[in-house]
Amino acid sequence: MVFKPILEILPKNEGYAYAPLRIYLPTKALSGDCFVRYNLVYEYNDTRDNYAPNSTANVSNYRIREAQLVRVKAVSEAFVESEALFEVLQQGEISLAIREDLAGIVHLAPGAKPIEKNGECYAADFIGGFHGDERLTSVTLTADGTALDLTATVPCALFCEAIDFNLQTILYRWGTSNADSYGIPVAEHTQRICFSADGLKNHQSVRWLRGDFHVRKNATFLQMFTMRREQNGIPICETFEAFDENGASLGCVTLPIPTTEGQAMLHNPDTRLVRYSSATSGISGEVGFRILRNSLQTDRTWVQVRAKPGDNKWYASFSSPENGRVPREGELWEIELFARIDYEG
Repeated sequence: MVFKPILEILPKNEGYAYAPLRIYLPTKALSGDCFVRYNLVYEYNDTRDNYAPNSTANVSNYRIREAQLVRVKAVSEAFVESEALFEVLQQGEISLAIREDLAGIVHLAPGAKPIEKNGECYAADFIGGFHGDERLTSVTLTADGTALDLTATVPCALFCEAIDFNLQTILYRWGTSNADSYGIPVAEHTQRICFSADGLKNHQSVRWLRGDFHVRKNATFLQMFTMRREQNGIPICETFEAFDENGASLGCVTLPIPTTEGQAMLHNPDTRLVRYSSATSGISGEVGFRILRNSLQTDRTWVQVRAKPGDNKWYASFSSPENGRVPREGELWEIELFARIDYEG
């Protein structure tokens, strides 16, 4: 087996403009045939009057949805034959999700019901990615510098050194879409997701198109990661450790967690890197982020570690260094997420 990433373009779903992708990144397994497979799914839902939480309405966008440790058996020009061993990244959002405080906002659609609680009023759902209200304006895919057609109907698979996936979308204010409009545009979101044998990097930027968007405290996520806890009783993650930007340890958690709820938090606003591993499964990983151009301030970062099935989540929430929770029109936010999941089985 060639020790290189593999790009697989799958057949398009009927009625969809773009094809789904699978990207296989090699691991350290001595067998040489174990890869981490990232699923990049094109999601489309043109419903514009569903404002419920997690409705995934009003969306046209690619997103990373789950990753599996797989054993690759064969690679042809048309497809990859593989066997899934473990799910290592749980379904969820790992790029962007932003919620708005709605104090003073009156331009909501008749069916949009915000949450009113303890004197606060805020959007019933986030915008971005899994949550919807994000529409694709451009997308390009290259493998070793060669452009590939995501609208083609013929599937393909190939080994390559580097894969670049570029996305540009518009984010729309929750509760403002209707049959005639995608809603009020609030930000331009760009992603450059680069895959190589070293892992993935996602350079994200958010350029604010308005100066009246009140980001909700601790609910403006540009950094998320949904690490799978266990599968069929086998732990995928057993030990977690957080680090600051200089590599100093900020705390460590090892399962089983000695609490009645079976949950612990690695909670420190200086966290920039999380490493995790499991001696039982042989899986390890690290995920982190860099703030670029000093364009952001970190409000809060926390890793939610739980002993139950599902995922351990890392969240980092941001705000404007100049204007706090109300970024000015034209303000640019930039971060780079980097991640690597490995296996030594």
